Amino acid sequence: MEYLGDPWYSSTKASESPSTPHTKTFESSNSPLNLRPCEDSRDAAKSNSIHQQYTRPNLHTRTWAFPQFFRYCSVGVLNTLISLVTSFVLLASGLNVFISNLIGYVVAIGNSFILNRKWTFNHTGRVGNSLIKFLVICGTCYVMQLAVLWALIERLSLDIYIAQVYAMSVYTLLSFLANKYIAFNSTHS
Repeated sequence: MEYLGDPWYSSTKASESPSTPHTKTFESSNSPLNLRPCEDSRDAAKSNSIHQQYTRPNLHTRTWAFPQFFRYCSVGVLNTLISLVTSFVLLASGLNVFISNLIGYVVAIGNSFILNRKWTFNHTGRVGNSLIKFLVICGTCYVMQLAVLWALIERLSLDIYIAQVYAMSVYTLLSFLANKYIAFNSTHS
């Protein structure tokens, strides 16, 4: 067990002479098993400093989830508008309803990837890896949303509009978490 946060212990090696158990000579060691009581305030300060490095978040560089979630939702609203406008323009030009819907969805997904990667999550990792993860997450969350929608309508007999809102909320939350911790997590790229 390490005692890095305890000012009475330090990770230097202590050699005690048998005749004077409280007299110590010190040798440098990185082993956490060689603990000794701190002799002066410098040892305690160093021990506390090491402890703080590993236990306290750096508030200046830590990315808080709420602003990211707000940006993620903002990108989602923009994507919905892009999808609708693209689909409506293609429908007005005489294209099939399903093809125009598919193209609108693909354009919105592309926009979502670019904006979420750069603006929401400030991801600097490899584009190819994050794109594949992003697309898998979109597909998985969409299937999960359909399952929730089906269960709410068929099993719980919920109104279709209310069920759609709940299912979209599930999609938004799951996809945000998966994108934050899997697709756009710089430590895993």
